[in-house]
Amino acid sequence: MPEGQGIEMRAKVDCNDFVHKMGQASGFSEAAFRQLTEETSEEVALQIMARFSRSVEESIEVIEAGLSQDSSERVWKACHKLAGTAELIGFKAFGDRARNLNHVLMAATDIGSHTEDVRKFVEEARGLLASVRTSFPTLNHYFL
Repeated sequence: MPEGQGIEMRAKVDCNDFVHKMGQASGFSEAAFRQLTEETSEEVALQIMARFSRSVEESIEVIEAGLSQDSSERVWKACHKLAGTAELIGFKAFGDRARNLNHVLMAATDIGSHTEDVRKFVEEARGLLASVRTSFPTLNHYFL
């Protein structure tokens, strides 16, 4: 079997396994993720998922730093960064919450009145990240 076919086969198996496991998690749209695989490929979709997981991890750190520094700008920018990709890869509700928090914080003069919402979002992001890592044990193979 040519090397390229082996990579494609592994990506197909990993993709099916990931979708099956994530399908059991609330808030994941198998249809959206499958559409992404059709528009790109299984391997590219998994690379996007791998990058998204890293972005979630980085954004959690930025959001927590923004909270400790009372910087609504840092927080809304981190939320903005997550919103579109989350929706693209099948986490529409999470993406919607990120987008809504982004808009609220952009308009806010003080982050203090939104601290609890931000903390809840961070906890949701941590849960999502844990689900992705559990469902996608070969995640590290797909980082570019």
